[in-house]
Amino acid sequence: MKIILASTSPYRKQLLQQLNLQFVTVKPLADEESLKKTAQVSIPDLPLFLAQKKAESLIAQYPHDLIIGCDQMGLLNKTPLNKAGTKEKAINQLKSLQGNTHTLLTAIAVYAHGKWHHHVDTTTLTMRPLTDEQIKNYIDLENPIDCAGSYKIEGLGVSLFENVKTSDPSAIIGLPLMALTLILEKLSIKVI
Repeated sequence: MKIILASTSPYRKQLLQQLNLQFVTVKPLADEESLKKTAQVSIPDLPLFLAQKKAESLIAQYPHDLIIGCDQMGLLNKTPLNKAGTKEKAINQLKSLQGNTHTLLTAIAVYAHGKWHHHVDTTTLTMRPLTDEQIKNYIDLENPIDCAGSYKIEGLGVSLFENVKTSDPSAIIGLPLMALTLILEKLSIKVI
């Protein structure tokens, strides 16, 4: 049984490599943007829904393998924080986050032996008050336009925060390794 990471995210790939497992990354066949528009789930349930749909999209191709689907969503006052895509949008996103607390939901859906295993990690993050100059300097230095919330907490982005509460630090980057390890061990896949 192969392990398939249903993601092209370099961040998730790097995280999963920490568990010293043999795996391959495969781009999910699910159209995430279409699924977001047609999903019949509440916003807080969307990351788990999308994680499962990503994994599900590869079952026909890998029916006898273990497939890991992932998704993450930031929420500020119940409003989703998407990937900025541009420096201007990233600056505006950080301006709205600075001085406030937001939530990060990181979901995994693991498919193996015809069964699903799910986990959603909830992290609360409080960004310290920042000046416009600090925000612009940070965006110029780290260019986090491909990250939800417009920060890379595993890098210089950690300097933007005054408080982070999580049960699994790896979840903030996009893949909750502690929960995944427990799921893998239930499936008789030894990490250590």
